[in-house]
Amino acid sequence: MIENLLVELQNYQERMRTTSKEAFRDYLFTKAINLGLEVAILPDSKLAKNVVVGNINEASVVIGAHYDTPPRMASWMMNHFVLFNIFLYVLIWVLLPIIIIFTPLEVAFIAYVVFMVLLMAYMLGFFSIPNRNNYNDNTSGVLSVLSLMHEIKSRRVAFVFFDNEEKGLIGSLLLSRFLKKQRKRYIILDCVGVGNTFAFYHYKDKRLAEELQSSFVNLDHPQFNHEVKKGGYFATSDHMSFMYQSNVGIMAMQRKNGRLVIQNIHCEQDCYLDYENINHVCQGIKKYLGDKYDIR
Repeated sequence: MIENLLVELQNYQERMRTTSKEAFRDYLFTKAINLGLEVAILPDSKLAKNVVVGNINEASVVIGAHYDTPPRMASWMMNHFVLFNIFLYVLIWVLLPIIIIFTPLEVAFIAYVVFMVLLMAYMLGFFSIPNRNNYNDNTSGVLSVLSLMHEIKSRRVAFVFFDNEEKGLIGSLLLSRFLKKQRKRYIILDCVGVGNTFAFYHYKDKRLAEELQSSFVNLDHPQFNHEVKKGGYFATSDHMSFMYQSNVGIMAMQRKNGRLVIQNIHCEQDCYLDYENINHVCQGIKKYLGDKYDIR
């Protein structure tokens, strides 16, 4: 089934522009209706249009992923995203003023042009150029949620496809505010298609992350490792919007030079996902739901 769903999703690889997003939401509505599940846009907002499948008010567990396509950027920029942003910050507020004040006009002009080229390339890519190669970020999350939708038929579980994660977690922040008085558990999937180490990121409460880690480990898939990690601002996704509630963000990562990293996102090299990763995610979440809520 996972393979068939991925073939369907290839018709919606670009989910950044208004018309393509609308087409993808129509696909989700049709899919949900055919499965006999409730479906709605929640909350009703012009800022973002989240597709919620199932009864969100009755659900104890919410499983979600953002569906908007990331922008296409240069691979070297995205593989060193934090360093590049630090470089831009230092350039704007430290180096550029010093160069303008203390160097000849010709040098200052060249430095200004270089800075503007970098900034325009960054902003143009971030806001207007969709990355059609987005298998890991975040077709992998969408694919996992779609697969779980087909297999889990319980009013205690709802599924959410978040809009506008790339523009600042807007969709998930709106839903978090919409449900702020309801106690739920949020499982958010992001970039789960590549990498043999699954990280379970949490904020205030690590119990959900530890419970999920235990369920995944008990699947006896020795090719994968599992680590519970404290959430931070350098490993963010829609789970950050639920940081004051019980939440976990699941990401598949690769260890490189002693660090866990997600590579080749937001660029043309994001052209592959591993079916075994998606199967592992779905099996792990189903085992957790069975162990904790007796949902089979």
